[in-house]
Amino acid sequence: MASRVGIRASAVLRAKDQSWKKWHGTEEWKNWIDWDSEFKDVTDLMNRNRHYFYEVDLKGKLHRLEFDQPGQRFGEIKSTGADWRQVDYFFAHLQANDTGLYEPEYPFMSTRMHEKYFVKCSACPVVFNDLRDGNLRYGATNQQRFDPASLSISAEGYLHHPVQTKAAILPGLIESNTAQLLFEQVEVQEVQHGQMIFTLQWGSDQFEIPTLGNTPDTYEY
Repeated sequence: MASRVGIRASAVLRAKDQSWKKWHGTEEWKNWIDWDSEFKDVTDLMNRNRHYFYEVDLKGKLHRLEFDQPGQRFGEIKSTGADWRQVDYFFAHLQANDTGLYEPEYPFMSTRMHEKYFVKCSACPVVFNDLRDGNLRYGATNQQRFDPASLSISAEGYLHHPVQTKAAILPGLIESNTAQLLFEQVEVQEVQHGQMIFTLQWGSDQFEIPTLGNTPDTYEY
C-alpha cells in the first residue's frame, strides 16, 4: 500500500514539475514519443512525426499510402460503415499543403490536432459523387451548395466545381455519373478555330461554362 502511495505522489510531483519536457505548446505531444526507438525505417519515422499519406482517386475514394512505397495502396478508408466520421472530418479539413514538405507530390493536406495527412489526387482533392436537393455531396455526408455559375470544364473534359472546406476553397471534381446528368442539360456550340462553347440550361436560367487550360490547383474569389 505504501509503495502505491509513493508512486502516486511521484506522479503528482512529476505533473507539477514540467522541467523534464523538451517541447511545449502545440508540440507538447512530442514529449511522449520514443524518438530513440530501435525501429528506424521510413514508415516508423513518419509515424513518430505523425505524418500520414493518402490518395483521392477519380471516384473520390480515399486510399492509405506509404511514403516509401510509391505506386502501392494499403487499404481504403471507406465512407460507409464505422469510418464515415473519419472520412467526413478528413475532407472537411482539406487545404493546400503549405508546410514545404513532400511537395509537389502531395499538394494538399488535412490536419487533426498534431497529425498531418498529406494528400495526392488523381484529379482533385474533393470529388462530388451526388447532386441532390441543390447540394453537391462528397465524403460520407459533407455537402457543398451547387452554384451553376461556378462550373468549369478542364482540358481533359472533367467538370469542376469549387468546394469550401473549413480551411480553404479548393478545386472539386464532379464524378462522371453525376457530371453526365449535368452534361445532358448542356448545349455545345462550335465557334471559330474549333473552339467550343458550353451552355448549361438550369431551370429557367442559362450558364456558360468556361473551359480551363488544365485541372485547377486553386480557386480565387
